[in-house]
Parts: sequence; structure tokens; C-alpha cells
Amino acid sequence: MLYDQAMLLSIYADLYSITKNSYYKRVAEEIIEFIFSHLRNLNGVFYASEDADSFVEEDVKEEGGLYTWTAREIKSHLDSTAYEIFCFRYAVYEFGNVPAAENEAGHLKGKNILYKANSTEETAAKFKLSTAETQKILNSSIAVLRARRDKRSRPEVDKKIVASWNGLTISSLAKASRAFSESKYLNIALTAARYIRTHMYNEHTSQLNRILDASEIPTCAEDYAFIIDACLELYASTFDDSWVQWAATLQNEMDGLFWDVNSGGYFGSAKGETGIIIRIKDGMDKADPTASSIAVHNLMRLEALISSCDEKKVCQFLSYSDRIQKILAENFTSLSQLPKNLPNMMAGMTKFVVGVKE
Repeated sequence: MLYDQAMLLSIYADLYSITKNSYYKRVAEEIIEFIFSHLRNLNGVFYASEDADSFVEEDVKEEGGLYTWTAREIKSHLDSTAYEIFCFRYAVYEFGNVPAAENEAGHLKGKNILYKANSTEETAAKFKLSTAETQKILNSSIAVLRARRDKRSRPEVDKKIVASWNGLTISSLAKASRAFSESKYLNIALTAARYIRTHMYNEHTSQLNRILDASEIPTCAEDYAFIIDACLELYASTFDDSWVQWAATLQNEMDGLFWDVNSGGYFGSAKGETGIIIRIKDGMDKADPTASSIAVHNLMRLEALISSCDEKKVCQFLSYSDRIQKILAENFTSLSQLPKNLPNMMAGMTKFVVGVKE
């Protein structure tokens, strides 16, 4: 899923910024390469996902088919020493490494899902080699097997362009551009953001479309929240005020469409939307954070970036700070008793208490 890749990219960019550990940078760069190679369209925006299953034989699809290996396959492409080292490092077994209890469908029998079962140092000690020599052998083996994997049938791609998930990706790329001082990541983020503003946003109504070329599909609060976050990350990378201005406009529209005037927080669906019996608010950060969780961060940044005079011009009735307090108050029980349900909002609350600076 695009949103998984985007959120992991954001985490690894942050980790590198804090630690300067080259491992985190390498993982982030590999995530970016995957997104660019398999989930980016010719217009510079990003597809929704790649399927889990792919063809392993003519007319036969298997979940994980692209990424799983039999020991025999690996052995046929590596010399005996490299094979033994690789199998120890990545837990490859002749009978496969997927427990039967986790393979009820049976299609993973005899297959191996590669994971780092033993560290490079442990592998080097096992085979009485230096760490550098072991890593060289592993890198060579990975290159050989990756080339072999690239000849397999790739999964189909879900080519929907989803506003919220593109927002997440733009944010992460902008963050990565700062963490790695890499302008090409920023340029790609800017291209995607400009395309969304031109093709998925109505300048006259200030409304976003959730899906490209599918205006009949209702927009969700998370679409606004993640695009606003993307604008603010782009501002942090470019200092172009137009991104803050668009973020403020979108925030105003989000407040008008989704804000719960009684309790605070954001409904998932817009007011007046037909076909909705009950408007609900997500109370947990699940596969991606709730709109209210992201909004806490967005509102804090907008408050820091926009003067009080300008804020009064764009805000509807409540200031940014007022909205943050209402969101936190509405979710007080979860935040105090079950904080793991709202980790993103908890992080936002911590920032709100400590304070943020431009």
C-alpha cells in the first residue's frame, strides 16, 4: 500500500535526522526507489497499491509470489559458500520458514519469506569470516537474486490516485529531501503536489476530490488533513508562502465540512453528504492516523506560521488553538487511559503542551 511506504519513509527519514545512522538512510532510499519504480505514474502522482498476489505460473496467482523463495531456487543461483551464508542470515530452510499455523491456505509450503534472522556480525562469526567480507558476499547474493526476481511476473497495480495517500507520500518525500539534502526528492514532491492542486482541487469552491477523475466519490476528512500536512512539509523545505496559504485555505474548508460543532474533532464524512445515516469519527489511529490526530499537528503549525490577524481572517469562529483544545478534550479518555490507541494524537498533545516554534 502506498500509505505504508509513505509512513515508513517518514519514520526512516526522522531516524536518520536524529542518529545519522547510514542504515536508516539506505532503507529510506530503497523505499523511495520502490515508490518511484512501481507506484508513480507519468504525471508524477502516486498509485494506490500493488497487489499482494502475482502469477507464479501461467494462470496461477499466489499471494507473495514475487517475494518468496524455495531453498532450491536460491541454491541454483549462488555458489555453495554464498548459499550457506545467505541461508543463515535470512533463515532459509529446505522445508520453508513459514509456520503451518500461518499458512492455512497451503500455498507457502516449502517457501521462504526472507528476513534478517541473524546479524551480519553473527553470520561472520558463524563462518569465521570478517564482517566486511561477509557483507560483501551478502550484497553480491542479494544483487544476483534481485536480478532473478526482476524477471518474475510483477503484481498488478491499483492505479487509483487517492488524495490522502498522495499527501502522505508528498510529506514524506519533502521530509526526506531535508534529511538527506537531496533536491530531487523535493522536486518530485512538488510535481505531485502541483498536479493535485491543478487536477484534484477546485479553486472556486476550495474543495478537494478524493480520487482523481472520480468526483462522484465523496471526499473524506483525511484527504484534507494529509494534503494540508503535505503543504506544510513543502513549506518547511522551500519557504514558499504559497504552500502555507493553500494549507490555511484547505484547513478552513476542512473545518467547514467536517468539524463537529458540538463535541469537537472531525467527522469522517462531510456535512450534508447524501447516503450517510450517521456521521462517525474514528477514535483510533489504525493503518493510518485519524484526521483529528493529523489536524492537531497541522493546526499547531498553522498557528505558528500565520499571524493572529491573518488567522482571524481565515478561521471560522474558532482559532487554531481552540480547535486543538477541543480535539484533545473530546479524546481525553482515550489519551489518558488508552494512549496506544491514539499515538499520533498523543505526540501532537505533547507538542501542544511543550509548544512549537516556526
